[in-house]
Amino acid sequence: MSRGMAVKKLLLESSTAAFWAGVEIHNKPHISYRYQTTVILVLNAWELLLKAYAYTKIGKQGIYEKNKKGGKKHTKSFTTILESVEKEVSVKNREFKAVCENLRMLDEYRNQYIHFADKKLDPIIFMLISKAVTNYNFYITQWFNLKIAGNKDLIILPIGIKLPFHPTQFLKQNYDGKHNEFIDEINQIARDLHQKGIEESLFFDFSINLSKSPLKNADLVAAIDENNPNAIPVALSDEEFQKSYSLSYADLIKEIKKKDPDIKVNEEFFEAKKEVEKDGKLCYIRYLDPTTKSSTSRKKYYSLKAIDTIIEKIRELKKNMPNR
Repeated sequence: MSRGMAVKKLLLESSTAAFWAGVEIHNKPHISYRYQTTVILVLNAWELLLKAYAYTKIGKQGIYEKNKKGGKKHTKSFTTILESVEKEVSVKNREFKAVCENLRMLDEYRNQYIHFADKKLDPIIFMLISKAVTNYNFYITQWFNLKIAGNKDLIILPIGIKLPFHPTQFLKQNYDGKHNEFIDEINQIARDLHQKGIEESLFFDFSINLSKSPLKNADLVAAIDENNPNAIPVALSDEEFQKSYSLSYADLIKEIKKKDPDIKVNEEFFEAKKEVEKDGKLCYIRYLDPTTKSSTSRKKYYSLKAIDTIIEKIRELKKNMPNR
């Protein structure tokens, strides 16, 4: 076996070993540090796969570089090799840019957020890993004709476990009021890819309209952007619904009057309420028959934040129209 073939073989064997270690650790029913460990192993698998590709297409100069100080050679970093392969592959396959963005977000998590062990990010990391795993299986087959799955299943969703979040609600920053720059960045990347005409998504979503497969950036952008006429309908579980939208119309009026007894249910109130009802984070409409969505069979529910929002809007209306 030539040295070149030996190097490629070693890279691919190490890559697939890291890949399966990541999948197996993720799928253990009881394990601490699950996502942090899985991300490290899956990214290591991808780094070695990218280096095997660069070595095959470019040669050893594709994976080695000299130290700036000592002059000794060392293999290129993950970010450098990813950028190099992205330039090579994206010429003929623009969708590969989404694959690279998925890996960059996992790398950012590994380098910055992993040290805080932030449980709030587990849902988004789960979806990013799921996409990275299936992308890996696709490209190792396409580039090297290696069908690593064989009779094994690449499903990494735990059987019988109910997800403790709704993905689109999480991405829309409506998950217990939590906010995170990492999620904001993911949302913006999805918008940028969509604007460039790239519909390969950054991750899998196991609950956004499962009949739409695979998930496209157009679907994702429609789901996370407010007031979008193409938004994907989101079905909340009873538990999620009660947690996010706990106020009926009567409850809403009662709570508003508690905070400001001077507010009256008049024209200003109804105008402010109408504006609030346009915001899916503040108002949710439930239908007795979701298939027909008849106006006679619907009921509106409001979040706690709707109370202060309506009060503020009424005060603005009175301020701007004193003689009204």
